[in-house]
Amino acid sequence: LALVAFRELKSVRGEANALHNIGEIHLRQKNFRSAIVNYKRALSIGRNDSNKLHSFVSLAEAYAGIGRTDSALFFARQGLAVAEQLDSHESSFKAAKILYQIYKTNNDYRNALLYHEKYLASKDSLFNNEKTAQFRELQTKYETEKKEQQIAVLNSEKALQENKLKNRALWLSASIG
Repeated sequence: LALVAFRELKSVRGEANALHNIGEIHLRQKNFRSAIVNYKRALSIGRNDSNKLHSFVSLAEAYAGIGRTDSALFFARQGLAVAEQLDSHESSFKAAKILYQIYKTNNDYRNALLYHEKYLASKDSLFNNEKTAQFRELQTKYETEKKEQQIAVLNSEKALQENKLKNRALWLSASIG
């Protein structure tokens, strides 16, 4: 439905994303060949590096699923190169993990170690990014609560000052009157 709508709107980006999402559904269902068809269609019309990146990594995963390691290696390497170019830690993590697993399965331990190290570095970067975001969120929450407390204190002081002024006015009017 979304795919048809994007085609009618002539939204190439939307169509590429819809095809990629259909491929993801097939991949999760372990229907690797259908996933590959959709990823390749997305790749053929996707013009930006982000679309290509996701298609490369997903194609690597799908080809690995059917045991076509040469194709899986090709697309994982392509995906890793684009991920590093775009500084996409999540995609670097996925691509390096696929490369590590394939090389390990093929008993190519030198390359397995190389990509395992890249996989761990990407994993650490992802973890650090998540922790930094959580820290910033907590810091913002703390600063907001602190300001709300300051506002409450200022409002209390203002109310106290207003009461003092009212009492003075009453005292003055009582002493004059």
